[in-house]
Amino acid sequence: NKINCPFLLLKGELEESLVSEEDILEYVNNIGSKSIRIEKFESAGHAIIAEDFEKIIRVINEFL
Repeated sequence: NKINCPFLLLKGELEESLVSEEDILEYVNNIGSKSIRIEKFESAGHAIIAEDFEKIIRVINEFL
């Protein structure tokens, strides 16, 4: 709860994703930030940068 800066969580939606919906809820409930962005990648699992490079670059640029 000490994190109070904007927070970006990236989640792959394919089976090999290591972040579950329960994990997302835990992050959201335990981060002190008022600015939380969750971006899901339908065509990616754990290796988001390799599986959806263009979208991840766009999302990070928008966030920054």
